[in-house]
Amino acid sequence: MSTESSRILGEALALPTNERAELAERILDSLGDEPTQERLASWATETESRLDAIERGELRTRPAEEVFSRLRQRYS
Repeated sequence: MSTESSRILGEALALPTNERAELAERILDSLGDEPTQERLASWATETESRLDAIERGELRTRPAEEVFSRLRQRYS
């Protein structure tokens, strides 16, 4: 993976769960495959699972600015 791809990936991973899911879906759509009902259901299940984990306190989130700051330090 190129440095630019790594940077973009780091920024994408710092997005909130729902935005990452939307981004991933758009990237998959750009590959030309139509999203199947199975894939859409899978994304919905994963999204709900992560949101539930956040609400239960089992999945820790970080403010985007903190993540971006760390990425800038690492890749600059």
